[in-house]
Amino acid sequence: MESNVLSEADILTMANQLTRKRLTKGRRISSPQAVQTYLQNLLQDYEHEVFAVLLLGNKHKTIGFEELFRGTIIQAPVYPKDLQRIGSDMPCVILSITSMI
Repeated sequence: MESNVLSEADILTMANQLTRKRLTKGRRISSPQAVQTYLQNLLQDYEHEVFAVLLLGNKHKTIGFEELFRGTIIQAPVYPKDLQRIGSDMPCVILSITSMI
C-alpha cells in the first residue's frame, strides 16, 4: 500500500521545481514580492552564501537567472566587472541582485 503523505523535503522540492518553471525565459514577474518569493525558494537549500542575478527585460519578462559567486558566511567575493559584463552582454532592463546566506 502506497502512502499519499508528502514529506517536508518533497514539498520543498516541488516548490523549487515550480519556482524554476515560473522563472523560465519569457515569463512575466508580476511584483517585487514575487521576485523575493521565487529567489527564496530557489536559494533556500544552499549551505553557502550565494550571490546571483535575475535578469528581467521589457515588461518584467525573465531573461535568465545566473549564480555568480559562492562563498562562506564570512566571505563571498563579488567582482563589479562581472556584474558589468552581465549587464552589457544581456539585453536586460532590470538586473535584480540577490545574496542569500
